[in-house]
Amino acid sequence: MKTLRLLGYLLVAVLCIGFASCSSDDDEGTQSNLLIGEWEQVRSSGWYLEDGGKESWNETTSGLYVVFDEDHKFRFYEEDYDYVESGTWSISGNKLTLVHDGERVEGTIKELTSSKLVVFSSFRENGTVVEEMTSTYRKVK
Repeated sequence: MKTLRLLGYLLVAVLCIGFASCSSDDDEGTQSNLLIGEWEQVRSSGWYLEDGGKESWNETTSGLYVVFDEDHKFRFYEEDYDYVESGTWSISGNKLTLVHDGERVEGTIKELTSSKLVVFSSFRENGTVVEEMTSTYRKVK
């Protein structure tokens, strides 16, 4: 579940960047260009189902980063930990897709500026939504 949550954070970040305008292929190129760089998560909110109940969170965060490269590869890492996830990314409209070890995660870009990215993601198990999250990122490089 930690891997999915981390990929979800990453996806939310990427999706926000691609949202600016998505009416043509040129716009998707612009979105990709905005996404390229290093982003730090600064806020996370959402909920997940656990033991029949809904647990929610809304917290300020730091030390969680995602890097989107020009060759459509990404790296997701936590400061002060050896934990790193990597894979490929793509944007289509306001949808951001990340692929890691054969797993595909999609998110919706809610806001994108040159310095801010907001991404929403939802996770299902057996057709039931089990988690939703919104992640906010600031561009650091």
